[in-house]
Amino acid sequence: MSTYYLGSTESWEDYLKAVSQFKEIKAEIRKTSKAERIAISKQTQEIIASKEALIKKFGEGFDALNGTLDRGFGRLEKVIRETKGSIEDLRASFDYNMALMLEQMQLQNETSLRILNKLDDIHATLQNPLLTQARELFRIGCERLIKGLLDKALEAFLASAEKDETNFMTQLLIGKLYLYG
Repeated sequence: MSTYYLGSTESWEDYLKAVSQFKEIKAEIRKTSKAERIAISKQTQEIIASKEALIKKFGEGFDALNGTLDRGFGRLEKVIRETKGSIEDLRASFDYNMALMLEQMQLQNETSLRILNKLDDIHATLQNPLLTQARELFRIGCERLIKGLLDKALEAFLASAEKDETNFMTQLLIGKLYLYG
């Protein structure tokens, strides 16, 4: 038994058998692929021929259909552009009206805050009625003092001091009236 080449465990006969099997497989593949190419080529020619036949038979109809589609898509494009403009107008109107509403809400908020501050003042007045009376009497005394009614101003300041003995300004004005008045 001779070896195919030095160091090989395969014999020359085994090598030839293996090579011949590969050659047979290659030949079979070539033969099959050639048949497939011919079949594909025939199908391609038939498709091209049928396309040309269809063009001859239905060409005018396809042209009319193509024209109709072009006009339809042209109208659709025009409508979409008009719709885009309408949507932009709607957005601008919406933005404007939202700005008006926000401005109105800010005005309402300011008014509500002023009302809340007044209510807080009223609440503070109701919680301390004696201090409120003392402040009112002090204010009346100041008005009378400005008008030159010194005896009436002194009465108002004394009444204010009865309600709130810790008010420095009331005590100061009473002292000035006794001293200078």
